[in-house]
Amino acid sequence: MSSFHRQAHAHVKFGCPVTLLVICQDEATAHWAAAPKTIGLPDWPTLSVRAVVVGPHNIPVIDDLAEAVNDLVLTMFSALTHARSEEVAAILEVLADALDTTDTTSAGHIAEQTEVGLGNTDARRIWRDLMATKTYRYQSEYAQMLRAEGEAKTLLLMLDGRGVVVPDAVRRRITSCTDTTILETWFKRAIHATSLSDIFGVDDEQQEQG
Repeated sequence: MSSFHRQAHAHVKFGCPVTLLVICQDEATAHWAAAPKTIGLPDWPTLSVRAVVVGPHNIPVIDDLAEAVNDLVLTMFSALTHARSEEVAAILEVLADALDTTDTTSAGHIAEQTEVGLGNTDARRIWRDLMATKTYRYQSEYAQMLRAEGEAKTLLLMLDGRGVVVPDAVRRRITSCTDTTILETWFKRAIHATSLSDIFGVDDEQQEQG
């Protein structure tokens, strides 16, 4: 689905203004992404989209702990946009320390977004090493979220492989579950399941389909 369709869908679904945010790790891509993208005739565009673009050209390097504590989200964006620079190790170090100063739920979410946003870069390996070698209050919740996400994906892959049709409502139920004990129970049932009722029970299946 293109950014045009996603924005239109979000606007209709939530009934609120929608802004497209693009995160870039190099300045050339950032300048390209900042240019308006249109659909329609050259002199009469039907739809025009202009993104808010952040990249290494407009997000500062934050490698000071006090500054990171003051703005955790900006520090996360600093890490994501400078993921391919030499400064990223220092940014990730202060981000990891700064997250330990906020509540574990918020810290866990930012830690997870950092993991995803770093993409296939050496910076992701640095981040994972920090999470594995240091001790933070939010680590257990962060690890729990990653584990639940992995188990949910594995469960869905198994169901798809067994030819079990999974409606969108059930798929959302599985992917939104953060209780690994429940996910493990569903997984064990899914090993021999031929229908959703084998996993969730008849009442649950009827409720989801209704």
